[in-house]
Amino acid sequence: MDKNKSLNICSEDHIDPMAVIAAINEGIVILKEENIIYANRTFSTMVGQDIADLLGISFADVISKKEQEKVMDYLKTSIGQSCQQDGIEFQLEKDPERYVFMKVSPIQCHGWSGILGYISDITKRRKERLAIRRLHTRLRSILDHMRELVISFSYLEEFDKEEMTDFSFFDDHIVEINSSALAFYGVPASYFLNKKDSIFDYIHDDDKDNVLNHYISLFEKGTGEITYRITTPKGENKWVLDYGRVEYMQTGKVRRVNHIIEDITEKKKALDEIKASENKYRRIFELSKDMIYILTPGGKIIDINSAGIKLLGLANKEEAALRNIKEFHVDSNARDALVKEIMEKGEVSRPRIMFKNTKGERFEVGLNIIARKDENGKIISYQGIVHNITEAIRQKELEAISQLAGCFADDLASPLSVILIGIETIKTFLADIEKMTEKLSNPEEVKDLEEIIYEMRYNVSDINYFINEVMIAVNDIKDRLKEIRDQYWNLKKVSDGSGGIIYERGSKNN
Repeated sequence: MDKNKSLNICSEDHIDPMAVIAAINEGIVILKEENIIYANRTFSTMVGQDIADLLGISFADVISKKEQEKVMDYLKTSIGQSCQQDGIEFQLEKDPERYVFMKVSPIQCHGWSGILGYISDITKRRKERLAIRRLHTRLRSILDHMRELVISFSYLEEFDKEEMTDFSFFDDHIVEINSSALAFYGVPASYFLNKKDSIFDYIHDDDKDNVLNHYISLFEKGTGEITYRITTPKGENKWVLDYGRVEYMQTGKVRRVNHIIEDITEKKKALDEIKASENKYRRIFELSKDMIYILTPGGKIIDINSAGIKLLGLANKEEAALRNIKEFHVDSNARDALVKEIMEKGEVSRPRIMFKNTKGERFEVGLNIIARKDENGKIISYQGIVHNITEAIRQKELEAISQLAGCFADDLASPLSVILIGIETIKTFLADIEKMTEKLSNPEEVKDLEEIIYEMRYNVSDINYFINEVMIAVNDIKDRLKEIRDQYWNLKKVSDGSGGIIYERGSKNN
């Protein structure tokens, strides 16, 4: 109807009811024995027929064939009813895409019974409702296929916060729970929705107070999470992560609180194992006698154990964090070569390399370093172990000196033996000469003077021989001692070409 035109529903002092009905935006139809005896313009437009063509035809003719029986049965049950019946939805014959909703009221007119029908076009509303229903179905499907447990509590009605003293308050407000309840608690979701069971009965006794405080505190905090244990009917304990979030109305009042609960039993077990492993290696890290450290790619010290702090002469880890490992390398060329190799190979080992501490004291170490990389192959840190081999090197030096001394002793043993033998032999000859001299002093004992003189001369000759041998041995010792002093006794520390040192001693060929 044109809004700019006024509707003439009055004739003198009389209001024409049919004119009023004709102006209503809702479809109006009056049926007598299932036939249309009146229809307004709105209904005519809905069904796509002129009013004149509608009068006298069966109402079934305007209904989609597949729904005629349903609608006509509805009309039959409405005749003679004293109260208005629930409405019915159906499609129209000429426009199957259009859906209408009809409510009827029984009427009496001049002794015959009829039906007054009110018909609304609900096509748009129904499409919206179907879209919402499809969305709900999809969401329901998603919820039921989630491994996480989803629980929703509704608080549309007014309530006193003083009532939140135990879990029964939350049991009264639970409105939704997905099918994962069966996996979590061993019973279907319907048990909780129908109040046959409570999800809170499954919470471990030692965790119930913390969980209750968490649920209550959400009304103030808006969001929050908590980790706790639940116990299944079979006595199995599970660890869960419960994340809650409040949904508010425009007035700021809490409308709903949704919880997503995840089973983290395996995850927590793995994390506990990792933590135990970390604690184990941390103890090894701290108790190791060798220096263990972690560096940034640039060489800055991230972490270092107590042995490393002591070896480098640092005060504590705080001071170490301000230092770079480059400061403690003696040979910068050896250090650069080490960095280049680890960049290429990912790990490197140096049996001997020179370090120094904060006092400038130098010492030799064995070094092993490995590069830690991210998923893209980029180095993010270096991890190294340093073993102080200074004492071991000193021990080797002493062993070398000991071996050298043994060689020197072997060199001197032969001429010394000659000297000792010569001296003993000379002493024997001198004793014989002494006896012969005593005989010469007593003429009575001298029988053959010439024989005595011959023996004495023979002994003197032997003495001179052995004296010469002793002198040769003495000179040999003198020469060997000079050689030891000038050549053998000459230990030198020289570079091994990689930042370390080795020991060399002179020889006759040097």
